[in-house]
Amino acid sequence: MKKILLVLVVLIVLIIGAAVAIPIIFKDDLIDLAKTEINNNLKAEANFGAFDLSFFKQFPHLTFTLNDLSIVGIDAFDGDTLAAFDQFEVSLDLMSVISGERIEIRTIRLNRPVINAIVLKDSTANWNIAMTEETSEVEDPEAGEPATFDIGLQHLGIEHANISYVDQTTGMGAFIRNLNFQLEGDFTQDQFIMALETSIDQLTYEMDGMTFLKDVALNFKASLDADNTTSTYAIKDNEIKLNEFAMTFEGFVKLVDDAMDMDVKFAANATEFKHLLSLVPGAYTQDFANVQTAGTLAFDGFFKLFADKPDAMAYGVNLKVDNAMFQYPDLPAKVDNIKIRLTTTNPDGDPDHTLIDMPVCHLEIDGAPVDLKMVLKTPASISG
Repeated sequence: MKKILLVLVVLIVLIIGAAVAIPIIFKDDLIDLAKTEINNNLKAEANFGAFDLSFFKQFPHLTFTLNDLSIVGIDAFDGDTLAAFDQFEVSLDLMSVISGERIEIRTIRLNRPVINAIVLKDSTANWNIAMTEETSEVEDPEAGEPATFDIGLQHLGIEHANISYVDQTTGMGAFIRNLNFQLEGDFTQDQFIMALETSIDQLTYEMDGMTFLKDVALNFKASLDADNTTSTYAIKDNEIKLNEFAMTFEGFVKLVDDAMDMDVKFAANATEFKHLLSLVPGAYTQDFANVQTAGTLAFDGFFKLFADKPDAMAYGVNLKVDNAMFQYPDLPAKVDNIKIRLTTTNPDGDPDHTLIDMPVCHLEIDGAPVDLKMVLKTPASISG
């Protein structure tokens, strides 16, 4: 019995010693490899700080941590930061790392990432930084094939991200401040439940000098029935909230090679006009809670994507507002008797099949009536 206990103690000591030694032994090699691979394969300047490899942080998985990475552009984007983050953490299955044939990724966490995507007027994009075969270093013909990655992902987390996208070719800009994202699911299974949760403190969208969304708060929760055999994801148990305006979705997304089939319907949960008013740029401020409002609304629609027509999107939106009014506390006049009927449809994604029909848009500003009507058909033919 004493010999058996002694053997067990020795085995435990060896296991613990190996767990401590493996990260230490391979750490310098991995640091050199990471620096070499990053700088030899990017047309940009990449830097990073402390590097850590631990067996105990997410036992029994091997945890890789990289701190303070930044990727800064060169040439036309000299000095512009493309991407940066405080900390990147990935958990790997230890045995898959040791075998080296197929590395299984279990969890990924990204803390305080910053992404600045830019497209210049000549269509040059700052994220096209990967070396081409002509510009990259010549591969060693005697080197073995690189290891493949098997994503047995169970958790993906992004914390406190700031993202901006500016396209000078279209005059479009999108800005996201303090995004938090959580994704959970067992991607090793053929069928499983994928849980998503996203929050954004400030979302701004601009096009051609016009601001459509200004510092809008977004919250989104959803569960997806995932089928990996067909790459189909059915949307269920979800809600998206823009400021105070909440909607639910139902439908599916299917990946087909490099394209996507999508058929999604949506409808507003709330029926108060105030919730729609909160989306007007400049309306959602600290004083918005004191704005006097009344009235009801109905809002629903759909959108579709087609794998065989990747540049087309079909959609439809219906908006109905009745007996609405609003008055800001600092303004003497109020806007009341608001009534709106608006339908926008495009059944197949052809731009010329777009129809915008607003038969009724009535409001009264301090008693003075304003009425609008509009019908727009074949907009592509008109603009042509």
